[in-house]
Amino acid sequence: MFADVLFADRLFGFRDAAHFYYPLFQFIQDQWAAGHVPVWNPYENGGVPLAGDLAASVFYPGKLIFALPIGFAWAYKVYIIGHMLLAVFWAYRLARAWRASVEAAGLCAISYAFSGNILYQYINVIYLVGAAWFPAALLAADHMLRRRSPRWAILFGVTLALMTLGGDPQAAYHAGLLAGLYGLILWRWRRRTRRAWKQARGSGERKGAIEEEKDAARDELQTALTPALSRRERGRLWLRSTPVLLAMAGAVAFVLAAVQVLPSMVMTR
Repeated sequence: MFADVLFADRLFGFRDAAHFYYPLFQFIQDQWAAGHVPVWNPYENGGVPLAGDLAASVFYPGKLIFALPIGFAWAYKVYIIGHMLLAVFWAYRLARAWRASVEAAGLCAISYAFSGNILYQYINVIYLVGAAWFPAALLAADHMLRRRSPRWAILFGVTLALMTLGGDPQAAYHAGLLAGLYGLILWRWRRRTRRAWKQARGSGERKGAIEEEKDAARDELQTALTPALSRRERGRLWLRSTPVLLAMAGAVAFVLAAVQVLPSMVMTR
């Protein structure tokens, strides 16, 4: 797929890949190399703030590729192809997490990354960055909501921040919407399952005398321990509730991406 740029002296040159992102990223890297934080671009519209320009993605950690001693042209190739491979990797991991076979997950990964609407984003690389991290965001959201895990909520927030810092806050926004919808679906499913379980339990046969004695003893023990455990258990349940997990992920994403979000808000006004 990328033989021309990997094994021949060629670059990605169609549309914005050549006349917009290549010189913009090179200017940013030159500023870093000169010891300056690239916060201002004097060559566009009489001067614009780079920190507030999402397309510049000044503070995206993936831009460390341009600091490698391989020359800017090669770094630009690696940056684009690397995000294609990242899309392959995370789509594969997501499919495996959803219990797809190795072959099915491989087909999923290739079909996703090399589909027309993803592959074509080599010309608009900030959207390729969003597409590369999108399956990772879905994987983190899935684990966060199904396992009710604060740790995965933090990782979900990290993926949202990476998409935003990479120049594609729309992808982060869509991932957040999907996570909220998924949380609502899981909440309805759990509620329906609990209701069905209670109905099935109530319609079952009465337990034997030995089982009843065991239940009575367990209830007495639980009653004795309830005052000491209730606050702790309520705190854990509250921390693992869907709204709190989603809010935690959003807060992590905002804090990590604030260096990009806040200047963008100012520039928009």
